[in-house]
Amino acid sequence: FREAGDFIEFCLQKLPLWPAVHAGANYWREWSITAPKEMAIGLLVAKAYVEAGMKKGLDVHDVVPRVTMSPSGSIDIFEEAAKFRAARKIWAKIVKEELGATDPNACRARFMSLTSGARCTYQQPLNNIVRLSYMALGAVLGGVQALGVSGYDEALGLPTEEANMMSVRIQQIL
Repeated sequence: FREAGDFIEFCLQKLPLWPAVHAGANYWREWSITAPKEMAIGLLVAKAYVEAGMKKGLDVHDVVPRVTMSPSGSIDIFEEAAKFRAARKIWAKIVKEELGATDPNACRARFMSLTSGARCTYQQPLNNIVRLSYMALGAVLGGVQALGVSGYDEALGLPTEEANMMSVRIQQIL
C-alpha cells in the first residue's frame, strides 16, 4: 500500500486525469465468493488505497477520484444491480464518515465491471451470449461507469474475433 500511495502521488502530479489505483475484487467472485463478500473486499481495498494516499499527505478529495473498483458482473441480474447500488451508498458513507470528505463529488464510487467467464460453459458456447447479456445487464442496472463483456467462447480458450465483436454488440445494445 505504501507503493500505491507513491503512485497516487505521482499520478496527481504528472497524470492528473489518470485513475491511479484499482481495487479489483472480480477475481474473488470467480472463485465462488458471494456478491456481498466480493464487494466488501473491494471496498476495504479501495479504502486502504485512499488511506495510503492520505498518509503521503494528500487530500482525501484528491485521492478518492483516483481509485476505481471492479467487481464482477455475475448471472443474477437483480443481485448484481443491488450490489452496485448498495456499494455506492456504503462507499459514500465510508468516504464521508471515516475518511473525512466533505465534497459530495469525492463520495462517488467509480466502478468498472467485468462479466464472469467462469459462468460460461464450453458445451454450447453460443448459449453463453445470453448468460453474458444477463451479467452485463445487472452491471448496467447497477450503474457501472465501464463494462467489459467476456467472449462467449472463453470457456474454450482465447476469444475469437467473432466472440469479441459479439461482446461489443452486447454492450452497444444494453
